Amino acid sequence: TVTNIFKQKTNLDSTEKCRIHVDSGEATGDRLIVQLHCRFGVKKTHKLHFEPCDAVQALYAKEQCSSRWTVAPKIIHDWLGFFSNRLEEITAKCGPNWVLLKSFSDEGDEGDKRSLHTELTLDPEDFDSYHVDEPTDVTFSMKDLKTVLGFAEALAQPVTAYFDGPG
Repeated sequence: TVTNIFKQKTNLDSTEKCRIHVDSGEATGDRLIVQLHCRFGVKKTHKLHFEPCDAVQALYAKEQCSSRWTVAPKIIHDWLGFFSNRLEEITAKCGPNWVLLKSFSDEGDEGDKRSLHTELTLDPEDFDSYHVDEPTDVTFSMKDLKTVLGFAEALAQPVTAYFDGPG
């Protein structure tokens, strides 16, 4: 991904110029090309394939959501450290003055079923802001959540969730 190119400290320290452009040639397909011009005439080129798609827009107004919370991505990463890396999803059970992160997974093959149930009680004070009217369960895909966290960390921005009901 693009963020991995800029995460490497050696790239940041030695880069004098960065050129980013899109190549839409029929022979090569659609590619995003990132060229880092470094000291001593070294040029690093990264060619990333991408697939053009239509913009996706949410079908709700976040201003109308009755519940919301905001927290730093680093804190969420710390919370996720208590859970298995193999999880597909995690549920945040949110109440007016309590938060509980829960997961459940069945691991193993047919003859050897093992269950792992993990719960982590959180203090709403750990959030930058926290407002929940009614108890609500919100389930996140771990893959998607980690992607959002990585993006938020790269931009040094907090993560905010807006919700009305379970989902």
